[in-house]
Amino acid sequence: MSRNALILSEPFGGGHTKAAEALVTRLERWNSMIYELGNYLHPRLTSHLARGYLKTVQKAPWVWGKIYSSSLSESFLIPYMYRKIYFTKLAALLLQTKPDVILATHPIPALAISSLRKYKIHVPLIGVVTDFHIHPSWSLAACDVLCVPSQVIPEWIGNQASTSILPTGIPVRPDFQILSSKEQAKRKLLLDQKKPVVLWMGGSDGISKNMSWVQEIKQETAIQWIFVTGRNTQLCKTLEETTGPCEHIKVYGYVQDISALMDASDLLITKPGGVTCSEAIHKELPIVLIPGVTGQEEENISFLLGHGLADSPASREISEVVQSILNHSRKLHYLKWNMKRYKRSIQLHRIPAAAELFLSKDRMGS
Repeated sequence: MSRNALILSEPFGGGHTKAAEALVTRLERWNSMIYELGNYLHPRLTSHLARGYLKTVQKAPWVWGKIYSSSLSESFLIPYMYRKIYFTKLAALLLQTKPDVILATHPIPALAISSLRKYKIHVPLIGVVTDFHIHPSWSLAACDVLCVPSQVIPEWIGNQASTSILPTGIPVRPDFQILSSKEQAKRKLLLDQKKPVVLWMGGSDGISKNMSWVQEIKQETAIQWIFVTGRNTQLCKTLEETTGPCEHIKVYGYVQDISALMDASDLLITKPGGVTCSEAIHKELPIVLIPGVTGQEEENISFLLGHGLADSPASREISEVVQSILNHSRKLHYLKWNMKRYKRSIQLHRIPAAAELFLSKDRMGS
């Protein structure tokens, strides 16, 4: 008998769909389908919204911060909209995909599916949080299971009597849970075995505000640098022009195999995206955080620093922080030890196990 898993995401930032793709690798025994729900329901509007989101977080992050912190938990506009405007297309999606279980990596698709329960359409729904902070908008979604990033549970979740809470962590692909040989990884990437490697990542859209410090590292050949700029082709071009032909500096655009780059690296500099930081934590790769998106990534910074899972430049220059961490084995040990402890507190295998449990219950009832 076939088992179908419908995985719903949204195209706002790259993390939600990246987490959805990671879920596919874990649902090995399932026929998994990923839909970015907004693109399915209204592609033109969603494209404008996604571009608007990116421009807002780049040009006016305080505006996004206001939107993110607004109390969605008191609004029923979104569920109403899906019931009244998109009911037919939502129902058609379910008829087309015939899911035995639905997993949502963003609260809006979870709200959309929840809205159908008013019409007695009930497919088991698993919500999967992809940031270290659990936004209150998840409280509107009638999830059967909510997979959360850690053992830290907000008070409002206590009111979700019908929802099972599982501290699973943020989904990452299985290869990120493999600690590979650093020597072999460096050799594969033609890197000097004797010099440390620092990996810089600006997220899928390569967001960065101040890169003037890159000029300083051109002369510091004792450290090797890898820059990944994602889809930001302008940033990639600027960095290539800034660094020039330096053997100790490599600049890449969008990279598929981030796992291999993390294997070769001794330190990661990144904005505080939930998925990227989770990948680094599983690799036990020490993290230095640069400012990210106002709102969810500010909350991520608070969690990561508060649990000793990352460091931050604060008022210091990035190059100074890098030197400080790489030259102090105690600091590196502290960050890695906290990562090991965090990994022991979560259980990613619970996500496919929850899906299997719903399938078992359904068959028992039939």
